[in-house]
Amino acid sequence: MIRRSIIGISPVLSMTIGDAAVDYNSINNVIIDLKVGSHDLCEITMVGIPAPYVTEYIGKSVYVKMDSGPSYVTEFHGTIEKASPTANTADGTVNRSLLQEVVFVCLGVSYRMIGTTNMVWTNYSLEEVARKFCKTYELSLDVPNDPVVFGNLTQSNESDWQFISRYADIMGYAVTVHGTHMHIFDPHRVAGRNISFHNINTITRTGTEPHPGQITSFDGKFARLTADGTYIDATTTVHTDSGKVFNVNTSDIEKLDKAGEILTSLSTAVNTYDQAERLLKATRRDEYDYSAEVTTIGLLGVLPGGVVNLDRYDGTFDGLWYVDGVRHYLRTGMFVTTLNLFKNNIDTLVDTSISPYTVPPAPKFVTDKWVSSLRTVNVYS
Repeated sequence: MIRRSIIGISPVLSMTIGDAAVDYNSINNVIIDLKVGSHDLCEITMVGIPAPYVTEYIGKSVYVKMDSGPSYVTEFHGTIEKASPTANTADGTVNRSLLQEVVFVCLGVSYRMIGTTNMVWTNYSLEEVARKFCKTYELSLDVPNDPVVFGNLTQSNESDWQFISRYADIMGYAVTVHGTHMHIFDPHRVAGRNISFHNINTITRTGTEPHPGQITSFDGKFARLTADGTYIDATTTVHTDSGKVFNVNTSDIEKLDKAGEILTSLSTAVNTYDQAERLLKATRRDEYDYSAEVTTIGLLGVLPGGVVNLDRYDGTFDGLWYVDGVRHYLRTGMFVTTLNLFKNNIDTLVDTSISPYTVPPAPKFVTDKWVSSLRTVNVYS
């Protein structure tokens, strides 16, 4: 059973499976793992539950909420997709059950977008594809207003999730589906978007008293865009409507001042030079000068695509960092958050010209699945 810490840091845990509350005496630990471009994941470890529940729970909708106060709330909506029971006869029974432990793996609402499809998308913008998918899967949507349209994009043995993620990546954007809301955004403009914002501090800032966001470990990798100090020079093929075929390199569209470029051939062919320019520039957007894995005392409310402010290392890497992934681990006496962070030497995150993020419609439970309570589409600048 998860009990709140006597020092008051552990969150209040709420959980339902289907539409029924869970017996908290059976919960041993909970992990919530959120990452850009991936399905939300929640792993629940239970002890001493009746054997019939193990298979009955598979396919059931799950809701998990961790709450440690205003601005410190994380929720998970999804479905139980896998159960791993453990039984050791020598250990006897737990709560009169022979199953000492069962680990349930739950995946977020975007997991409904699996299943391969074959089709050619002709003259569909990213916004139009996203709208179509969100209508099919009953999601709400935030998507940038971007006029670029690719003439033909082939979805070959790809799931809808894989295709929308790939299309967004080609355009230099990232995708998340948290709850029942799809959000497509520019990782280099997230501070202005204000998806989430939190401070993470060293003990020189907060003192030794435990505090949400207090850093317990920092593992950084600092370089010049790539580990060996080189830039990647990518190339793509342009097929024009008039039948001409030619290749375009990154170095054709912007001057490279680094030696030893690595030539990478991209599999996506495009129809115009403008499309090639957009595609090749997007290959640079995943490169950051600084990356770090930071573990803090439990910090709820942080979302992938959000921003954290690193304070009091007193180095040039203090300041705003982009959040690519968040992992919360909760059990009795332990509540920690691990953040995957990125930053450039020249701060590109601050951008007040972009429309701020608004709270999306809440999920609702309909026929044992989570759908958006209001399927809105917000096209923002």
